[in-house]
Amino acid sequence: SADLMELVESLLDIGKMRRKQMDINSKQTPFKELADNAYTTLMASFKHYGINMKFDIAENLPDVYVDPHLIDRVVVNLLQNALKFTPVDGTIQISAHRDSDRQDMIQVLISDTGPGIPANARDKIFGEFEQIKDNTHKQQRGSKGSGLGLTFCKLAIEEHGGRIWVADS
Repeated sequence: SADLMELVESLLDIGKMRRKQMDINSKQTPFKELADNAYTTLMASFKHYGINMKFDIAENLPDVYVDPHLIDRVVVNLLQNALKFTPVDGTIQISAHRDSDRQDMIQVLISDTGPGIPANARDKIFGEFEQIKDNTHKQQRGSKGSGLGLTFCKLAIEEHGGRIWVADS
Protein backbone atom coordinates (compact mmCIF):
# COMPACT_ATOMS: atom_id res chain seq x y z
CA SER A 1 0.00 0.00 0.00
CA ALA A 2 2.94 2.35 0.65
CA ASP A 3 4.21 1.80 -2.91
CA LEU A 4 0.75 2.52 -4.30
CA MET A 5 0.45 5.72 -2.23
CA GLU A 6 3.90 6.82 -3.46
CA LEU A 7 2.81 6.18 -7.06
CA VAL A 8 -0.39 8.19 -6.61
CA GLU A 9 1.49 11.03 -4.89
CA SER A 10 4.02 11.12 -7.73
CA LEU A 11 1.30 11.17 -10.40
CA LEU A 12 -0.55 14.00 -8.65
CA ASP A 13 2.62 16.00 -8.07
CA ILE A 14 3.80 15.54 -11.67
CA GLY A 15 0.46 16.88 -12.87
CA LYS A 16 0.65 19.88 -10.52
CA MET A 17 4.21 20.69 -11.57
CA ARG A 18 3.35 20.42 -15.25
CA ARG A 19 0.43 22.83 -14.72
CA LYS A 20 2.64 25.13 -12.58
CA GLN A 21 0.23 24.63 -9.66
CA MET A 22 2.64 22.99 -7.22
CA ASP A 23 2.92 24.65 -3.83
CA ILE A 24 6.62 25.03 -3.10
CA ASN A 25 7.35 25.68 0.58
CA SER A 26 11.00 26.68 0.39
CA LYS A 27 13.25 27.41 3.32
CA GLN A 28 16.99 27.58 3.96
CA THR A 29 18.16 24.01 4.44
CA PRO A 30 21.64 22.50 4.75
CA PHE A 31 22.07 20.02 1.89
CA LYS A 32 23.92 17.67 4.27
CA GLU A 33 20.71 17.43 6.28
CA LEU A 34 18.76 16.38 3.16
CA ALA A 35 21.42 13.81 2.24
CA ASP A 36 21.50 12.40 5.80
CA ASN A 37 17.69 12.16 5.93
CA ALA A 38 17.55 10.31 2.61
CA TYR A 39 20.25 7.88 3.72
CA THR A 40 18.47 7.30 7.04
CA THR A 41 15.25 6.52 5.14
CA LEU A 42 17.07 3.83 3.13
CA MET A 43 19.69 2.71 5.69
CA ALA A 44 18.10 -0.71 6.23
CA SER A 45 18.30 -1.46 2.50
CA PHE A 46 21.93 -0.31 2.34
CA LYS A 47 22.81 -2.64 5.21
CA HIS A 48 20.69 -5.54 3.98
CA TYR A 49 22.34 -5.53 0.54
CA GLY A 50 25.83 -4.73 1.77
CA ILE A 51 25.98 -1.46 -0.15
CA ASN A 52 28.50 1.09 1.08
CA MET A 53 27.47 4.73 1.33
CA LYS A 54 29.96 7.56 0.96
CA PHE A 55 29.43 11.27 1.45
CA ASP A 56 31.61 13.95 -0.13
CA ILE A 57 29.87 17.15 0.90
CA ALA A 58 31.93 20.33 0.96
CA GLU A 59 32.33 21.95 4.37
CA ASN A 60 31.66 25.49 3.16
CA LEU A 61 28.52 24.61 1.22
CA PRO A 62 25.83 27.28 1.51
CA ASP A 63 22.36 26.24 2.61
CA VAL A 64 19.96 25.60 -0.23
CA TYR A 65 16.64 27.43 -0.51
CA VAL A 66 14.33 24.53 -1.31
CA ASP A 67 11.17 22.75 -0.31
CA PRO A 68 12.81 20.16 1.96
CA HIS A 69 10.00 17.63 1.50
CA LEU A 70 10.24 17.69 -2.31
CA ILE A 71 14.03 17.63 -2.47
CA ASP A 72 14.15 14.86 0.14
CA ARG A 73 11.89 12.83 -2.17
CA VAL A 74 14.24 13.57 -5.08
CA VAL A 75 17.33 12.39 -3.19
CA VAL A 76 15.53 9.29 -1.85
CA ASN A 77 14.32 8.44 -5.35
CA LEU A 78 17.79 8.80 -6.85
CA LEU A 79 19.30 6.66 -4.07
CA GLN A 80 16.57 4.02 -4.56
CA ASN A 81 17.44 3.86 -8.27
CA ALA A 82 21.12 3.48 -7.42
CA LEU A 83 20.28 0.74 -4.89
CA LYS A 84 18.36 -1.23 -7.53
CA PHE A 85 21.35 -1.46 -9.85
CA THR A 86 24.39 -1.44 -7.55
CA PRO A 87 25.83 -4.94 -6.97
CA VAL A 88 26.31 -6.37 -3.49
CA ASP A 89 29.38 -4.81 -1.82
CA GLY A 90 29.11 -1.91 -4.27
CA THR A 91 29.25 1.76 -3.36
CA ILE A 92 26.89 4.69 -3.76
CA GLN A 93 28.23 8.20 -3.21
CA ILE A 94 26.59 11.59 -2.74
CA SER A 95 28.86 14.52 -3.56
CA ALA A 96 27.90 18.17 -3.19
CA HIS A 97 30.07 21.18 -4.05
CA ARG A 98 29.62 24.75 -5.20
CA ASP A 99 28.94 24.90 -8.91
CA SER A 100 32.13 26.03 -10.68
CA ASP A 101 30.16 28.26 -13.09
CA ARG A 102 27.66 29.73 -10.62
CA GLN A 103 28.91 30.17 -7.07
CA ASP A 104 25.35 30.76 -5.80
CA MET A 105 24.40 27.22 -6.87
CA ILE A 106 25.50 23.81 -5.69
CA GLN A 107 26.09 20.76 -7.82
CA VAL A 108 25.03 17.41 -6.41
CA LEU A 109 26.28 14.14 -7.86
CA ILE A 110 24.89 10.73 -6.98
CA SER A 111 27.11 8.01 -8.37
CA ASP A 112 27.29 4.26 -7.94
CA THR A 113 29.28 1.22 -8.98
CA GLY A 114 26.40 -0.23 -11.01
CA PRO A 115 26.38 -0.68 -14.79
CA GLY A 116 25.49 2.93 -15.57
CA ILE A 117 22.87 4.23 -17.96
CA PRO A 118 23.50 3.45 -21.63
CA ALA A 119 24.20 6.54 -23.74
CA ASN A 120 21.23 5.83 -26.01
CA ALA A 121 18.82 5.91 -23.03
CA ARG A 122 20.03 9.09 -21.33
CA ASP A 123 17.79 11.48 -23.25
CA LYS A 124 14.66 9.43 -22.56
CA ILE A 125 14.89 8.34 -18.92
CA PHE A 126 13.33 11.52 -17.52
CA GLY A 127 10.16 10.98 -19.57
CA GLU A 128 7.00 9.56 -18.03
CA PHE A 129 6.87 5.76 -17.85
CA GLU A 130 10.32 5.44 -19.44
CA GLN A 131 12.50 2.56 -18.32
CA ILE A 132 15.71 1.11 -19.67
CA LYS A 133 14.96 -2.01 -21.66
CA ASP A 134 18.17 -3.81 -22.48
CA ASN A 135 19.77 -7.03 -21.29
CA THR A 136 23.01 -5.43 -20.09
CA HIS A 137 21.22 -3.19 -17.56
CA LYS A 138 19.87 -5.77 -15.13
CA GLN A 139 18.14 -4.69 -11.95
CA GLN A 140 19.86 -6.24 -8.96
CA ARG A 141 17.01 -6.00 -6.47
CA GLY A 142 13.71 -4.43 -5.49
CA SER A 143 10.47 -4.10 -7.34
CA LYS A 144 10.35 -2.83 -10.87
CA GLY A 145 9.60 0.88 -10.92
CA SER A 146 6.73 2.73 -12.55
CA GLY A 147 8.88 4.92 -14.77
CA LEU A 148 7.70 8.04 -12.92
CA GLY A 149 10.48 8.55 -10.39
CA LEU A 150 12.93 10.34 -12.64
CA THR A 151 10.13 12.38 -14.20
CA PHE A 152 9.21 13.57 -10.70
CA CYS A 153 12.89 14.31 -9.94
CA LYS A 154 13.34 16.35 -13.11
CA LEU A 155 10.21 18.43 -12.59
CA ALA A 156 10.93 19.01 -8.88
CA ILE A 157 14.49 20.13 -9.59
CA GLU A 158 13.30 22.41 -12.39
CA GLU A 159 10.63 23.90 -10.07
CA HIS A 160 13.55 24.97 -7.89
CA GLY A 161 15.42 26.57 -10.80
CA GLY A 162 17.90 23.73 -11.21
CA ARG A 163 18.55 21.03 -13.76
CA ILE A 164 19.22 17.30 -13.66
CA TRP A 165 21.13 15.15 -16.12
CA VAL A 166 23.05 11.91 -16.55
CA ALA A 167 26.79 11.87 -17.19
CA ASP A 168 29.68 9.45 -17.05
CA SER A 169 31.59 9.80 -13.82
